[in-house]
Amino acid sequence: MKKILLAVLLLCCLVAPAVAADAAGTDDQVAVAAAQLSVDLNQAGVADLETLPGVGPALAERIVAYREEHGAFQSVDQLVDVKGIGTKKLAKFKEHVSVK
Repeated sequence: MKKILLAVLLLCCLVAPAVAADAAGTDDQVAVAAAQLSVDLNQAGVADLETLPGVGPALAERIVAYREEHGAFQSVDQLVDVKGIGTKKLAKFKEHVSVK
């Protein structure tokens, strides 16, 4: 019985670092993907906008409605004119949007 427990313990010690390294690699990949995410405010649909941090369906729809009513966004900072977006909310996802 002791041999089995020792074998299991040894196996856990060998496998755990590999699993941890793989998990860290996944986190790094997610961070890189998030950093590369850039949603064009003048082309994005509701589903695209919902991928932004802090933007749900209602806010995404208001962004699209604002764009349709006022024309293309001239700058990312213009988003503060959309009801429900203030400077704090914009700061959460500003790095993930662009105007082309």
